[in-house]
Amino acid sequence: MTKILLINPGHDNSHEKNKHTSYRKIHRDPPPIGLLYVGTYLKKNGFDVTIIDTHIEDNYKQLIKSLIQQNEYLFVGLSVIIGKFLKNAGELTDLLKEIKPDLTVVWGGIMASIMPDELLKEYKPDIIVRYECEKTSVELATALLNNHGLEKINGISFIEKKKIIHNPGRKPQVDLDQYHIPNWELFGNKFNVNQIPYYFLIMSSRGCPFNCSFCYKHSVDVDQRKHIPPWRYRTANHVLEEVQYIHKKTRTRVFTFGDDNFFANKKRVIEILKYFRRNNFYIEECIGHINCLDDEIINEMSGVVQKFD
Repeated sequence: MTKILLINPGHDNSHEKNKHTSYRKIHRDPPPIGLLYVGTYLKKNGFDVTIIDTHIEDNYKQLIKSLIQQNEYLFVGLSVIIGKFLKNAGELTDLLKEIKPDLTVVWGGIMASIMPDELLKEYKPDIIVRYECEKTSVELATALLNNHGLEKINGISFIEKKKIIHNPGRKPQVDLDQYHIPNWELFGNKFNVNQIPYYFLIMSSRGCPFNCSFCYKHSVDVDQRKHIPPWRYRTANHVLEEVQYIHKKTRTRVFTFGDDNFFANKKRVIEILKYFRRNNFYIEECIGHINCLDDEIINEMSGVVQKFD
């Protein structure tokens, strides 16, 4: 039994009468990129991964029910943030336990990382994975597969004998080039040249070099993060490897960058922009801090970047 089901919760007509819209003429959704990274890492380590996104599956409850009834999963993982995502994650956890009471349900994501105690008590997932999940997910899957205990897995929280246990935090991966590029084919036919329902969202870095007081990063495994750089990045070559892979599979020339700050390293971003210009590729949207821009970067963005936030 090496199957794992990953679910992106959040869209349910009982919470929102009309699905969200966007400025795009034809609405498209951002893919659940966190689940894609975790799914890629699990798959590279020999596990069979299925991803279900409630944002784009109209009959997702029936789909999930059928999958649970027809398959034996090591665990079902949900990525959880605040609001309707949290509410829907709670409902799905109840549904999963109703279908198969002994199924292991794992929550991850920012909300779960910031408030593990509250969510364990209120929504009763079996395990919470704190902060980044790639390595933790493989260790957890391996432990469940071999019927081993959870006590040696860093970065998780769970309830044992009515007591909440927080295992030590896991130091995040500093060199992001050590991760494989995301396996977009895990999205099946939703990974296509038309970029419907998903646009091609590339995360070329994690974190941000700035220190805004309102940022969520001040609340997530602080003891572990203080030993790593506030902004970690993939090299230009590693990013462009993903761009080339997506282009080869779909022939698309349009991409979106979802980094908190795409422009934090001038040399790296200029190398990426120059590559896009040479190959007639385009950036539909990217995010950055205006203080990182200068005339050279702005000139390289011209004709390549459509929208800068």
